[in-house]
Amino acid sequence: QDDEVNRYVGTVGRTLQQRTQRRDMPYSYRTLNANYINAYTFPGGAMGVTRGILVELQDESELAALLGHELAHVGNRDILIASVAAALATDRKSVV
Repeated sequence: QDDEVNRYVGTVGRTLQQRTQRRDMPYSYRTLNANYINAYTFPGGAMGVTRGILVELQDESELAALLGHELAHVGNRDILIASVAAALATDRKSVV
């Protein structure tokens, strides 16, 4: 883990979260030591951005767009919706 990179990603994320519909979430931001290109949102507002995607970004505005996308997942409650859908699918399989 690189503390300086984590601080930078966190600073950009915290700036954006002030403009979201769910400002009350305990957001956190981490850089993940992985070479592949991806970003994740976890339950509770935790976000992870891989080193692989960071090296592809051209400037801070692209990082802001990436984190804004992840913040939208939290705002839309996408993780909750996916979890409920998976639980319902599992329940249907056990009934059949």
